[in-house]
Amino acid sequence: MVTAPTGIDHPSQIAIDTVDAQLVHHGFLFDQGRFTEIKPRGAAGNGSPATDVDDRGRVLGSVL
Repeated sequence: MVTAPTGIDHPSQIAIDTVDAQLVHHGFLFDQGRFTEIKPRGAAGNGSPATDVDDRGRVLGSVL
């Protein structure tokens, strides 16, 4: 399993990409001590990595 921060915004929210043992990506937003998984519609196959976060807390990512 691999976990990496991929972006950080001004109020210290962090976008995180995690790859599990089946090589599926899971995107998370870490904000105020809580993790929220990012699950866009249509995400299947290899998942949905979070790649960045802006100063409004909007997460940029993709569906694999």
